[in-house]
Amino acid sequence: MNRNKVVGILPPVIVCALLNLILFFTVPDARLGSDVFWIAWTFTFPVNLLIAIFSFLYAFKKKDRRAEDQVIYTPLTRRVVLIAAAAYLVLGAIFMYCPIESVALLIILECVLTGAYLVVLYTVMFAMNRISDAQNYTKQKVQFIRLLQSDLESCFANVNDPELLATLTKLSEKIRFSDPMSHPALATSEAEIAAAVSELVTNIKCGNIETLEVDIVRVNGMLDARNSRCKLLK
Repeated sequence: MNRNKVVGILPPVIVCALLNLILFFTVPDARLGSDVFWIAWTFTFPVNLLIAIFSFLYAFKKKDRRAEDQVIYTPLTRRVVLIAAAAYLVLGAIFMYCPIESVALLIILECVLTGAYLVVLYTVMFAMNRISDAQNYTKQKVQFIRLLQSDLESCFANVNDPELLATLTKLSEKIRFSDPMSHPALATSEAEIAAAVSELVTNIKCGNIETLEVDIVRVNGMLDARNSRCKLLK
């Protein structure tokens, strides 16, 4: 992970180094003694680079926490950073190369640009956080159905009766196509369904098939009640 972070941050650092090389070979010597030049240079490179690095580190942190966040944070963060970098470079080039000595004008323009950059970056990060949190919330909500189906299908290898296997497969399909979104009000009901399925699976694995038909009917009824409540809670 740390290597990926370094690799992700390295390109802008290299680009800044090359641009500085070009800048100091081409800028008139007289501009190097100007306060305007050094203020413009500070915003164009150190300030610009630091904001970009912190933005990428934040995106990498989110990506490390949840792999799906890579497609949320990385492209949009990169786009905002590149647009801001281009704006810093254009504004900086004007004040570093042109014989402009108005420090007040430069500071005003650079502060406006930096403020706008930070506002846009904050807005984008806030929106991406909302999207990521919503996806994570939805993932947690649909976890019950996936786990329930997986628990039931774990006993299929122990079933030799084709008719019983067909019945269990039908129950598995019913679980699969049940309403995937859970609700806090269904916690007790879903816990009872999970316990009933666990008992059913244990009986099959242990060879206790005397009450299987009753157990399957009971699970079917509990699923119907749960799905009906899901509709009412929407």
